[in-house]
Amino acid sequence: MRATYSEQALEISVEDNGHGFAKAPDNALSDGLRNMRERMADIGGECRIISLSASGTKVVLHLPWSSTKSK
Repeated sequence: MRATYSEQALEISVEDNGHGFAKAPDNALSDGLRNMRERMADIGGECRIISLSASGTKVVLHLPWSSTKSK
């Protein structure tokens, strides 16, 4: 897990060295991944999921400070 911040944004990433996946599972949008993306979008941020088969997975949450000032 890594958290970084600057004058522009906060970014949190969680990464593993597991199996990863070549494409999202059929049920990937049923709750977990979709909810993370929707919740970040609701507050003006972004959720990126980067995964490759046999290379692990990385989830990046990016929240620009400007998006939180108006909330």
